Amino acid sequence: MKENPVLRLLSITLGFFLFLFAAGCDTVESTTDSEAGLTLDQDVAESVGALMAEDTGGLLEQAGDAFALATPEGISASAKNGTSVVRTYDEATGMWTITVSREAGHPTDTRMMSLTRVYEVQYLNADGEQQKFYVTEGDTAQTMVLRLVEGNGVFETPRLKAVRTDLSGELVATGIDTDEVTLNGAYQRSGEHERITPGITRTMTYDMTLEVIDLVGPRGSRLNLSEKVNGTLIGRYTGTLTIKRGDVLEQHDFDREVRVEIVDGEMTVTINGVPYDFDPASGDGRFHSPPVTG
Repeated sequence: MKENPVLRLLSITLGFFLFLFAAGCDTVESTTDSEAGLTLDQDVAESVGALMAEDTGGLLEQAGDAFALATPEGISASAKNGTSVVRTYDEATGMWTITVSREAGHPTDTRMMSLTRVYEVQYLNADGEQQKFYVTEGDTAQTMVLRLVEGNGVFETPRLKAVRTDLSGELVATGIDTDEVTLNGAYQRSGEHERITPGITRTMTYDMTLEVIDLVGPRGSRLNLSEKVNGTLIGRYTGTLTIKRGDVLEQHDFDREVRVEIVDGEMTVTINGVPYDFDPASGDGRFHSPPVTG
């Protein structure tokens, strides 16, 4: 049967336009978690490191607030360091609601941070009974309940933009009448980290749930805090990593067990049995890629 030349022309034309449409769209390549290998583990470790560090608005920043609240002065507002504090007290529940806002950096700086935290705080005496202040009628509280009601913020460096959309948890602080305070409890965070390098953008959307185990730090002073905190955190870190190279998108779903050890100014994040070392103040990695193991 002789081919109709009109139909053939229409077929060629349609194929040509379909090719143009496909070429103009991003290509999404989904690979398995195992195919991502060590690079994905390092991405997870770097994200967790940023979520722990003091200067990035991580867990150690909130731990510093807890240690400060274990004093008669509490968290100090300061225009110099960009901190504002609003406090209200509920007589019925015996809870303080404390809202802390911080701004750090300057448009000419390489690191900038803006965050808000809302805490609920309750002081307990030696008998476990609530009292209004850290020191009430001469009685110094011995335990403090610190609930992280909500939190959000943005942290930026030349390599990283971190948007934290949710923060919650409950920590119990013991020994608040001594020189060292011990924190135990639950801690959850979610958000997005974006890392940009020449030709590649890596965007990680995550949920992290951790158990805080005997995180010990000095009561009151935040001076060189990250060098004085010791403790362990264990839990899970799940989410999706999207890698964009030109018009090609590559996606990896992941689920990782996380272990964080903080000892005398050193922080180690272990992912899949591989340790990654970080500065607990800045969150910067202290390893080469890939890290040395063994």
